[in-house]
Amino acid sequence: MHEESTLAEAERIEPADLKKMIDAGNVVVLDESKAPEEKMVGGAIRATPNDLVGWIKVIPPGKDVVTYCTSMNEASSARAARQLIHSGITNVKVLRGGLEGWERAGYATDWANAVRTSPLLAHAESA
Repeated sequence: MHEESTLAEAERIEPADLKKMIDAGNVVVLDESKAPEEKMVGGAIRATPNDLVGWIKVIPPGKDVVTYCTSMNEASSARAARQLIHSGITNVKVLRGGLEGWERAGYATDWANAVRTSPLLAHAESA
């Protein structure tokens, strides 16, 4: 029951729509995977549950944010989306089907261009 209420709080986005947003540079993509996978949506930021609070502090106001995880049921990414929403970040969506849905839609994963560092370090590097 609690899982259903968590999942209901964030809108879902289809892989094709996320791809358009990425291509336009209009989105922050947060990978909420717990295990160190060697594949991610290109340009995504690895935001483990422990890192998420730090990322909340550096996401630009008004920026669209999409979370995803490796699970097709989207449980971890939905929890992250809920945490973002409760922190005041309002433009949050969850990738439908997670990383597996992304790959099933025919989109490539990219480890080389993923951000795999702490939020404050990444923010300092981009400043």
